[in-house]
Amino acid sequence: MKKISLLHFLIGASLFGIGGGLFMGYLSSKEPKVQVPLIAPTTSPFEFFIAGSGIVESSQQNTTLGTSIAGIVTKVHVRPGDLIKKGEALLTIDDRIEKAALKTQEANLKAALTAVREAQSTLKSAQDQYSLIAKIVDKRAISKSDFLKIQNDVAMARTAVDHAKSLSDVAKAQVQASKVNIALCTVTSPLDGHVLQVNTRPGQYASTDSSGSPLMLLGPRAHYDIRIDIDETDAWRFQKGAEATAFVRGNPNLSTKLTYAYTEPYVIPKQNLNGDATEIVDTRVLQVVYSFDPEKFPVYVGQQLDVYIKALPVAPDVRYGGPLEKSR
Repeated sequence: MKKISLLHFLIGASLFGIGGGLFMGYLSSKEPKVQVPLIAPTTSPFEFFIAGSGIVESSQQNTTLGTSIAGIVTKVHVRPGDLIKKGEALLTIDDRIEKAALKTQEANLKAALTAVREAQSTLKSAQDQYSLIAKIVDKRAISKSDFLKIQNDVAMARTAVDHAKSLSDVAKAQVQASKVNIALCTVTSPLDGHVLQVNTRPGQYASTDSSGSPLMLLGPRAHYDIRIDIDETDAWRFQKGAEATAFVRGNPNLSTKLTYAYTEPYVIPKQNLNGDATEIVDTRVLQVVYSFDPEKFPVYVGQQLDVYIKALPVAPDVRYGGPLEKSR
């Protein structure tokens, strides 16, 4: 009975193995399905070209927004992406301390102006008395010491007026300083552009220390630059002023022609890696900058684009296989 069961097991295992082999052979005979990309890749508009990746950046250096008055932020007037004009309010800092100081300074100014009027009144009284004595024909009617005392009173009154006016000028300057501090509590835009980042919110403390993250990051809007990395092996093919076209990744139908701006004549290690399997980490690149109108090409600062630059064709003797054939 045990021999029959073992025989049945061996026959079943053999049939299972044969069936599995036939099924695997069937699968291997089928043609593999070609994976069609969801989005078509970009293609160069030029017959001969240099391909590179570009990073969108502002045409001028971005502006990190700070504040001259430290305090609690009470209101943020803008959001990232907003277009702004020079002088437009961006955020407001609590100005209650500055307003209280202004009231104190205005009271001091009022007291100083009163002191000026009192000193001027004293001076006028001394001058009137001196005028009366000076008109006396008989000088024996007043002693010499009294006459000198009246002269000194006039001089002292004039000095008191000058001192009171100086104190009033100080009080006026303090009032003006308080008004400036109140105005500085509303931080305004130093340029026409747009808001790239907002790193503060109502209730947060805004410090005058510039070592931390900025309150906001602003960028000009006139035009954008795109910094293109050209592999050092293609750098010799690049010509200044060459035509170039940029494509948005994810939408090959969205592109724009670029205008040459300048070349940074220093080859540097590549910083932005795009994940290509053939990419070498120690690659060095030549950075070329082109510009475009952001109103006609809706992209964002920091966005990576595919760029094709028109280039000269590679000569036959430079292509792979050329030098080898000549050496034979």
